[in-house]
Amino acid sequence: MLDEKRTQQVKEILESCQRPLFFFHDDPDGAASFIQLYRFKGDGKGVIVKTGPRLTSDFIRRIQEYGSDKVFILDLALVDDEFIEGAKTPIVWIDHHGVEDARGTTYINPMAWGQNTPPSYMCYQVSGKKDPWLSLIGCVSDWFMPPEDLLNSFKAKYPGIIDKDYPNPEDLMFKTKVGDLVNMMAFNLKGKSTDAMSAVKVFCRLDGPMELLDESSPQARWITRRYRTVKAVYDEIRKDAIAVLEKHKGPLAHFISHKDRFAVTMVLSNEFSYLFQDKVLVIAREKNDELKLSIRSSRKGPAIDKALEKAIVGLEAHGGGHEHACGASVKKEDFDTFLNSFREALGFK
Repeated sequence: MLDEKRTQQVKEILESCQRPLFFFHDDPDGAASFIQLYRFKGDGKGVIVKTGPRLTSDFIRRIQEYGSDKVFILDLALVDDEFIEGAKTPIVWIDHHGVEDARGTTYINPMAWGQNTPPSYMCYQVSGKKDPWLSLIGCVSDWFMPPEDLLNSFKAKYPGIIDKDYPNPEDLMFKTKVGDLVNMMAFNLKGKSTDAMSAVKVFCRLDGPMELLDESSPQARWITRRYRTVKAVYDEIRKDAIAVLEKHKGPLAHFISHKDRFAVTMVLSNEFSYLFQDKVLVIAREKNDELKLSIRSSRKGPAIDKALEKAIVGLEAHGGGHEHACGASVKKEDFDTFLNSFREALGFK
């Protein structure tokens, strides 16, 4: 989490700019980070990044088109040198993946001081702790236990959603209505960028979680309708995946979806890491000639990030992430080779 000095530093940069442009990852942690800063500032423009957790020079035109005087990068692990050099405007980069060189940006990554705090909590601090429900969605979606101050604020402001104390974020996700809120946001971020940004704009206007759970406004009903559309696809793939995963006897299990038109495998992998806690899971979806992988182990399971690094060496592949949650992309013809290398790197027979 941020100390008072860093919190104030980002807050002053945000308050002093006129046309902030926010680039954010296309998951609830990234979206909740943007929404909180946008609601605090009351101005600016968001750009959802669906091409992977990397900003390339292709995005420079968005700065030029908007005429931005400050750029904020939220929950994106990698930023190319060409983007930083071509932005020609001050950049604030808030992340929690592997520590990168700041390269002239205001770079904030708590991993540098031994913490893995999601940007959605850091943005909660910067925005004056105004929207605990948004920060909670971001934290729980990233398998991070919300800090006590956030939990207490959420419980006081929205009583009944969290009925008792829970030890882990998985419990909040699967034993309370927090999971419904997380999936409402996650599923609305699926599909085309234009559809996802439309949903993000609606989230910016919501009063709070009860509006969603009660479907008490037209804008809340718009969100829940799209949520149910994606959930129908999710439930179908989930059924197929469980049937396959239950047949795997070893500690490494995989499933490939051939009909994931909404890219829900990341959400599936999170749920399955809770349901299959004794396994390392590789949940894949086809995209052109590649397989997009969501890789998970339970908090009691083995670390997978270093094993993934070893497994993709020599392959036309890329990937990375956290100790128990990673993403990767490999060529379809290399998938069996990847699995064997990954199994070996994990120390499985």
